[in-house]
Amino acid sequence: MLKKIRTGNFQERTLEKLQDCAFWSEDFISKSKTFIRMKRKAKEPVSASELRVDGKQNVKIRLILETLNEIFPPPVPVPLNHGSQFQFLSAVCLSAQTTDVAVNLVTKNLWDKYPDAISTSTANLAALEMILQSIGLYKNKAKNLLGMSQMIVSDFAGQVPCNKEDLLKLPGVGPKTAAVYLSQMHGVPAMAVDTHVHRLALRWGLTKDAKDPNKVQKDLQNLFPMEHWTRCQLQMIYFGREYCPAKLHEPRHCPICSFVNLSEDDLNARLKGQVSHATTVPNAVVLSPVKRAKNIMSYEERRRELDFDGSLTSSPNVGTKIEPRNIALDIHLEEDEGFPKRRRKEK
Repeated sequence: MLKKIRTGNFQERTLEKLQDCAFWSEDFISKSKTFIRMKRKAKEPVSASELRVDGKQNVKIRLILETLNEIFPPPVPVPLNHGSQFQFLSAVCLSAQTTDVAVNLVTKNLWDKYPDAISTSTANLAALEMILQSIGLYKNKAKNLLGMSQMIVSDFAGQVPCNKEDLLKLPGVGPKTAAVYLSQMHGVPAMAVDTHVHRLALRWGLTKDAKDPNKVQKDLQNLFPMEHWTRCQLQMIYFGREYCPAKLHEPRHCPICSFVNLSEDDLNARLKGQVSHATTVPNAVVLSPVKRAKNIMSYEERRRELDFDGSLTSSPNVGTKIEPRNIALDIHLEEDEGFPKRRRKEK
């Protein structure tokens, strides 16, 4: 007799009955056990066609997406300056615990001297540290940048790999950086969780996990349609900076926090257009953002900086125009990416 699987309820009793029947082969029962284990795995993220509006949470998601699109209409500009795939990957690695403004200032000098992986691989470590010294963790970043460029040249013929497994082999590249790179350069949907996304997910009731970003990512990916992941993530980061800060936040004046805790009937009324979004907060869309910290790049500032017209310059390595997909701002890398964690407690 085969041992009983702890699958619970109906599935467990079904296996017991199968084992009592002599004509069921051991192979058949083994396959049945495998099937039950597969059924217990987590569900795949929902697509747009599967997103229903019959539950309060799904109605809330629809309203959040509509509000974010009103305040930050797509296409959303990419915040990190780059001219190639290698430069983009390098900029994302350098953005750990550093503002985009500071990274763009540093990379301007960096790309002048070392524009590609080949030239960077031959650079002197002290010279890289001198260029990067104005950003946080510059010694670790210089070391990782040098090691990453050398591995790209030696193992990948000077071209940045296009799959997650190979990207994770590069020094200084962790799961979040790889996800952001693949989403921008190769169109792979991604919803990386940084401090802003995590804070908003908790405030909006989209997750209950206050510690593990990986669990928060799974919660958000199960709620938002896959085609919205990358853009919505960037919109949430802009929103967290400009309208929903960690400190001195007034929920009743926030364009989204002001309605996320309403009843399902009120949310449905807004979704169906019976109540305008603008009535939730007076002049919600034109509401003045909170006073931002120094060197924080806003949505409008980035659009003006790029003279944004819906397109970006071509990437030499891609060979075609890069669509203005979105990238996570201030990706805070964890220990697995070679940097220590830096957590800020929310009051």
